[in-house]
Parts: sequence; structure tokens; C-alpha cells
Amino acid sequence: MKPSNIENYLDHLSSKGIRFEDGQVQFLLFGKHYCDASDIQVECAIEFMLKAQFRFDPSYFIELLKRLKEENVVSKKEAYMYFERLHQNKMHA
Repeated sequence: MKPSNIENYLDHLSSKGIRFEDGQVQFLLFGKHYCDASDIQVECAIEFMLKAQFRFDPSYFIELLKRLKEENVVSKKEAYMYFERLHQNKMHA
């Protein structure tokens, strides 16, 4: 069986020294199915979770996935733009 894009992304993170425990990987996959998210949305949620929280945070990850899904984000570029807007709104609030 060919590895999924998410598995490849997690392997990439692992090569950079960022490793997830088996239970955490299972939660990431659960979140993908729970939110009916695309691989790109999951990858972006993982990336932004780590940038914002500096650790695995299940509830933050699910919230990010839900927002990406609600905004119909389909590319990493759109995700970066969306999170930049959120960050700017937070800074001006």
C-alpha cells in the first residue's frame, strides 16, 4: 500500500526532528475523517498548530481543521493567506 500524503508529510517532519507518537498520529487521522478534511487541510493544520502551540494540541488541531474546512481552503497558499488574516485580526483586536 502506497503511503498517504499525510504519512509522507509526517515522515518529512520526522526528518526535521519533529516526531509524533503513534496515538497522536492516530488522532491526526481521526481528525481528518471527523472533519472530512483534505490532506492539504490536515498538513496545514499540523503546520500551523506546531507554529502556534510548539507542541501537539488535539483541540487546537481540530479547531484549525474546522476553520480550514469552513473556509473551503484547498491549497497551502490559501491556508497561509487565511491564517495571516486571522493573525492580523488578532493583532488589531
